[in-house]
Amino acid sequence: MPIETLLLWTALAGPAAAQSIEITLDEQAVRDAGMNPDELQDEIEGSVSGDLKLADQTAFLQQMARAVLISTKGMGVDYASNPQHFLLGGSVGTGVNSAGARFGRGDDGLPLGGFAFQASLMGGLNLGAFGKPDGFFRRVVIYVDGMYADTKLDPFTGKATHLGAHLQLQLIRPGEGGGAVEWGGLAVTSGYEWARYEMSLEQGLPIDVADGTTWDATGSMVLSADAESIPVEISTNLRILVVSVYAGAGADVNLGARGDSEFRLDGPVEFSAQGVDRTLGTVVVSHQDEGVVEGVVPRGFVGAQAELFMVKLYGQLNVGLDDSFGGHVGARLVF
Repeated sequence: MPIETLLLWTALAGPAAAQSIEITLDEQAVRDAGMNPDELQDEIEGSVSGDLKLADQTAFLQQMARAVLISTKGMGVDYASNPQHFLLGGSVGTGVNSAGARFGRGDDGLPLGGFAFQASLMGGLNLGAFGKPDGFFRRVVIYVDGMYADTKLDPFTGKATHLGAHLQLQLIRPGEGGGAVEWGGLAVTSGYEWARYEMSLEQGLPIDVADGTTWDATGSMVLSADAESIPVEISTNLRILVVSVYAGAGADVNLGARGDSEFRLDGPVEFSAQGVDRTLGTVVVSHQDEGVVEGVVPRGFVGAQAELFMVKLYGQLNVGLDDSFGGHVGARLVF
């Protein structure tokens, strides 16, 4: 039975972008399945482009970069404890962009919008820890943080990397401790952050084309995004008994944020309905693209912390004015 190539499309959108979709269908097999080859071709092209976000991959990669940019904000800084000596902690969280107020990537193969997972271990030291209680360096805390982590997000494996260093200065020192209510003063924080998130395909990626028809895509697919930034923040906190709340605002000076994609997928188009199984053809997709994000992103954040002696359990929400949301939870030991 003859096999006819119905579509071979190659598009170039610049020196870094290249895309090709090749659909080869067995016309007789398609008709035997009760479908029109031309209509099935259109359905395959639409489903593949939609599920793999080929129509505007550059914008999707920019969303990934923005998600990475916000995903680590606050992981390496304590805004509520006002540490007088040193602290250790860890946290996990996510960032999203252009996906609404949510913190997951959705149920589709690729994220609904930009998505990034991050984890961090951190430590902080009050520079006046061993000096006079009223000395200037009691106002200064330095933090370092970072981590590498793997995650399983079927059908992908995620890799998260994060490094950061921050300096926090108390512009107005906290109130006197010991009472049921204590204002935490006013602090300004800045530093340097670099984060990267990568998704790589580890198994098949089935794409529904039409009723009973699926493209079983396999092959290589890697999407990555990284971001460098300098956050500049001002924050305050209030403790009531063993619960502290904090809030702040600032801006992230983007030193470089970009997303990249490169993949080659192929596989059969399978039809299965009413006890009939047949292969209708094959699809081969190749794609390479990038998306770059520039500028300064204003951001606000809020958080809450519960205290049990030296143990602090907290959660924080970040909201960027570029349609980004980030959130993380963690625990810290404060001495």
